Amino acid sequence: MSRIPEQTISRIIETADIVEVISSRIELKKRGLNFWALCPFHDEKTPSFSVSPSKQIYSCFGGCGAKGGVVNFLMQYDKIQFVEAIEKLANMYNIEIKLDEKSFQSRNIKSQLLEIYKITSNYYRNQIKKEINLEYFNYLLKRKINQEMIELYEIGCSNKDSEELLNLLRKNKFSAEAMKKSGLFINGKNGYFETFNSRVIFPIKNPAGDVIAFAGRVLDDNPKTRKFINSYDSPIYYKSKNLYGLDIAKNYINKEKNVFLVEGQWDVVRMHQSGFKNVVSIGGTSLTDLQATIIKQYTSNIFVLLDGDSAGKKAAIRSGYTLLKNSIDCKIICPPNNFDPDDWLLTETGKKELTEKIKNARSTIHFHFDNIDKSENNAINNFIEESINHIVEIKDPIFRELIAKSLSNIIDVKQENILQSIENKLKPRPSFITKDKKEKIISSKGSINLIEDDLIRLCLSNEFDARKIIFKYMNKDWLISVIHQIIFDEIYVHLNSDYEIPLDLIINKTEDDSVRNKIIELYEDDSKFSPCKEMAIDCLIRFEKRVLKKDIQILRNKIKDARSDEINSIISQISNIEKNINELNLKYKNE
Repeated sequence: MSRIPEQTISRIIETADIVEVISSRIELKKRGLNFWALCPFHDEKTPSFSVSPSKQIYSCFGGCGAKGGVVNFLMQYDKIQFVEAIEKLANMYNIEIKLDEKSFQSRNIKSQLLEIYKITSNYYRNQIKKEINLEYFNYLLKRKINQEMIELYEIGCSNKDSEELLNLLRKNKFSAEAMKKSGLFINGKNGYFETFNSRVIFPIKNPAGDVIAFAGRVLDDNPKTRKFINSYDSPIYYKSKNLYGLDIAKNYINKEKNVFLVEGQWDVVRMHQSGFKNVVSIGGTSLTDLQATIIKQYTSNIFVLLDGDSAGKKAAIRSGYTLLKNSIDCKIICPPNNFDPDDWLLTETGKKELTEKIKNARSTIHFHFDNIDKSENNAINNFIEESINHIVEIKDPIFRELIAKSLSNIIDVKQENILQSIENKLKPRPSFITKDKKEKIISSKGSINLIEDDLIRLCLSNEFDARKIIFKYMNKDWLISVIHQIIFDEIYVHLNSDYEIPLDLIINKTEDDSVRNKIIELYEDDSKFSPCKEMAIDCLIRFEKRVLKKDIQILRNKIKDARSDEINSIISQISNIEKNINELNLKYKNE
């Protein structure tokens, strides 16, 4: 597969001047070391959009918090994908792009995985056209999925012949590591067999249209077989930041200025077939913060449309509060009669009913209030407490106040009282912990953020000895934050080199706003940080100690339910782990 070579991308990004490119789109004025403008990504009257020529990044210090490099700006401002932005910059700076065909063995794991999934997706798509697999095609027709949708969403199938796909991929000489990380095969007693064996297959794509994962559904509802399975997270796929169908829906979202969020792949296909083409799936029952951040790049007008049963309503409320936290007040639509959107739109009146419900969709807090059992004791008090706890999580103070006003109108309580309650929860609580204990006890969330921020700062620094120690000893699984895991994945390969981290390239290639913002936040914060080898060792010890202490806690919990003959073994394991903790300093002594 022909792609723009990494060297060419690096050259284009290094050549492009962020001030020159951004000033070709908006008016910039120099003030001090940086250039300033009204932010092009949100309405404002006072310039809060800063462009740094020395760091080649932009940051909005106003309402939206947009951050990035020259490629990110073009992607967001011109509403284009990464490759298009690179091509625009190449044209602007007269750099010729020569597409080349590299051997798969020499290409990085991500590139190989993209090619593996492309070949596999085409294989699955062709399989469903074969007469031997007619049962899969008939299953789709039975579910009233038409031929146009099958082709548009490239729905395919996997039969029982695992050898055929395995041999097809082996011909392309992918590395063993790439094949393993693809997750497409399981090593069983009788050899390798396909993970998605005997299923209808939905390819999962990124917004650019690359296949990055799969979802598979069995034809029957055998209770002994998992009905639906999905690809595990990989170097190119994080379920928590993927929205199924966005590659197709993005143009319709831009056209309609809104989007429907549904639960699964069937719902997406049915919605599109019924004429609601601005639809994406959250791939489960809980919308994540990363997914909310991604969809916010396209629109803030969101309809949450999950299942109509009790579990679906609760999931819709949870998703609504996740969006509120990200300053989006969505509207929630609930299908009647416990239907899911797929079943609902198959009814004779489903499409008409949905069109009507769109007009009367309820905001998150309204929908939550509508669905509490008001006959229960303290139901309303519990609702108020829960709503306020979620409102407190909203970072934008103006939006937070607007939602507080909405709550006060619903429950008929003065807005001042709601705001006072919120203010009380926002205030840090006084500490009654003694000084000695205070040094040992740190809030879990704060501790995680501090240590993981410190690690990434060390990785981004030019303290090469510190970076090499992290490269040698750090285990990515020690990181708890998904954002920090993604960043560490991106920079890990550079830690063992004697060159600066190509930060401008990493920033510009990072699609996710929250990940990119965190990189830039830590990069801009370098004046408050003095990296050294000793700091890296201390950081690693803190990480390892945290993991080992968690292992001890798990073992201690096991003692409660253990048989008497198992207790001595568990105590011995705890003793060994405690010994390892005490010897951590010796582990790094010779570094």
